[in-house]
Amino acid sequence: MEKNRQFRLIGIRGALRLIIDQKPSLVDVISYVKSFFESNKKFFEGTKVIFEIQSLCDLEASFIEQLKLKLARFEEIDSFKIYNENNKEQDKIEGKNFEDFENKVCFDKMNTKYVCKSLRSGQKIDFEGNVIILGDVNAGSKISAGGSVIVLGSLKGIVQAGILDNSSIVFALDFDPVQITIAGVLGLLSNNDKSLINSNNMFAYFKDDKINIEPWSGRKFLIGE
Repeated sequence: MEKNRQFRLIGIRGALRLIIDQKPSLVDVISYVKSFFESNKKFFEGTKVIFEIQSLCDLEASFIEQLKLKLARFEEIDSFKIYNENNKEQDKIEGKNFEDFENKVCFDKMNTKYVCKSLRSGQKIDFEGNVIILGDVNAGSKISAGGSVIVLGSLKGIVQAGILDNSSIVFALDFDPVQITIAGVLGLLSNNDKSLINSNNMFAYFKDDKINIEPWSGRKFLIGE
């Protein structure tokens, strides 16, 4: 999910959140969301998500209502949750018919797919939850996951993680990927990161609008630390 100067779309706790920094055109937003769903069809087959709208600027109520009406046409969207410019959540979730209903979450927790083999060049895995590979991810292979990707072996392929959860991580015992993306942000290795690449037990995570790469210390990882 690439950044836009006026708005951005991120996955968070199994929901999708549209963050609006500056008032955009409705056409641009709808086109952006449509492109996102089309490029991630595998993750939304048979699944509906809560779509959160968070405004960091002053938007008219009529604009939000028009936006919801247009977004409601997407089959992948189950309901809406609205935040005001102060990031305070409204007391209710609104369905497509805009009637109140019981507060709910999209997923109690993400499902996990276990792959008990190595991935060869040309092989690809698409899964809406977490992916654990009991083997290697070789160059030329790719994993796309709604959540975290754990490789109990060598990671030398491409990983796209955190499509539905920006707190997701990418971990590998032998960490040397061609490319990593978490929450739509491409991980660019700094010189310091490159010096650590040959270390074992490395992981990457999204924080402060960038991908961070560190050695795994054996402690429980907390995104807020």
